[in-house]
Amino acid sequence: MNSDKPQHIYQLDSFRLIVLRVLELFVHKSLDETISLTKMAQVINTNPMLLFCREQMKLTEPQVDCKKVVTIRDVILSITKIFSSSQIHIMENNDYFRLKLTREQFQDLISRVYDAYKETVLEKVKLEEVAYKKLMEEIGKIERGEMDTLLIDEIGKKEAPVVKPLTPDVDSNVTGEPTGHSSTTPLVEQDSSTTTRKRAQDDEAEKEAEKEAEQEAEKEAPRAVPNKRLQHIATPLIESISSYKYASAFLHPVNESSAPNYYSLIKKPRDLKTIKQMVKDGRIQTNLELEREILLMFANAIMYNKTGTDIYEWTKEMQPEVDKLIELFNESK
Repeated sequence: MNSDKPQHIYQLDSFRLIVLRVLELFVHKSLDETISLTKMAQVINTNPMLLFCREQMKLTEPQVDCKKVVTIRDVILSITKIFSSSQIHIMENNDYFRLKLTREQFQDLISRVYDAYKETVLEKVKLEEVAYKKLMEEIGKIERGEMDTLLIDEIGKKEAPVVKPLTPDVDSNVTGEPTGHSSTTPLVEQDSSTTTRKRAQDDEAEKEAEKEAEQEAEKEAPRAVPNKRLQHIATPLIESISSYKYASAFLHPVNESSAPNYYSLIKKPRDLKTIKQMVKDGRIQTNLELEREILLMFANAIMYNKTGTDIYEWTKEMQPEVDKLIELFNESK
């Protein structure tokens, strides 16, 4: 079977099978009958199997133009692929042909073409089974919370400089909130139209989301003595990240009323407010842990939001810029 992808309809095994089935109608009485290519093309174009074939091609063979009408040329090219030159005789005017084989040979040919078509279908089914198993494995990892780590590893594949310790000269406890962003944008697409009632519901849902995020974060690591030096570095770093043009999507915990099943899929939700609180109460102790939590925040956004959505694209654009910020802060003293 040809491994190259078909570019024309006459190259498809399914179309050749249709040609043979239509041909059976023309020679059901005698194989010696003269067959009109024009009439064959007309019958093929109205054959229900062709309509089904076209619908399948839209999904499985998108590179094939399945909209155009089947022509005499398509029929001839298909026939020449099915029969050898010794099995057919094309008339001088090129519109008629005659078969030169027995009924048994003809039936055997139909069986072989059908087997080729079946082989093609089974091969595609096997590929789909592999893809399905892979998808189910990924769903299992998401449900077990393992996908977060995999995404972090994937996003973190970059050439990183040697990380210098965070040793600023001043030892202070700066815990102010990031400035310049008073609005809350959940980590998913939203409808711009809102009402007072919906805002009240969103505020309540946001408080609940923040509570859930804090509870989840508290489960993951015991409280320790806060690292005041890290706080001194982390606060301006988080403020710098918060000032990025797309940062509003990451300022607060995700509102599940706008993000269905978010907390079922994302086992370790992160946002800038939660990360800052984790530094403040000692659950983040080192600059490496801080970088990992920020990276997890982006990994969650990529995992939950579909490719091509605004949040997904913002994350892909923002994450490399934040990497540069982290490098600068790692180098600061």
